[in-house]
Amino acid sequence: MSGDLELTGVACGRITARTVSGAFTFEGPLARNGRYEISSHSGDIRLRLTGNTGFELNASSFSGDINTDYPLTIHDTEGGNRRTRHAIHGTFGDASALLSIRTFSGDISLRRQ
Repeated sequence: MSGDLELTGVACGRITARTVSGAFTFEGPLARNGRYEISSHSGDIRLRLTGNTGFELNASSFSGDINTDYPLTIHDTEGGNRRTRHAIHGTFGDASALLSIRTFSGDISLRRQ
């Protein structure tokens, strides 16, 4: 609830993680057709991905920033907005995995490992 959650070197096809005030960190590969749902109220969410699995990204933060190293194909988000500082809907590669990432006041970062 209020502590950090860290998954390092984990290979799995499904993650559902929620924290209230802690940070969430994931380091590892995405599974083809994997589903990853991560949310935090006030903690940062950091993903450091290995491999080249494609993914669809739906990310939003009410007051935090979203940063990624990946060259995403950006799709329209709700309300017709494109990529903003607080919301991204895009794809990388074949979009086989689904990443749904939400935080209220934390930052989101998606980095290549």
